[in-house]
Amino acid sequence: MAQLESITNLALRLEADKTANFYSHGDAVQSWMDASGLNNDFTVVLGTAPTFAVNATPTGQPALLFGGAGGLSGPTMAS
Repeated sequence: MAQLESITNLALRLEADKTANFYSHGDAVQSWMDASGLNNDFTVVLGTAPTFAVNATPTGQPALLFGGAGGLSGPTMAS
């Protein structure tokens, strides 16, 4: 995966490729760790957890698949 540029005042960074260290293809993702270093992690709330998919994008990158019956929730952040 290409390196992303550093962004000043970044509050949240979610990277599906980092999730690959913890999940296998088809696994339910119970939490998504914040890669910004600020611990703004997301966790499953009511409903169905998204699933982890390997090679899910046109460029072969991993992704989380949301089925619409649930989702992840994280901290409230000011804009």
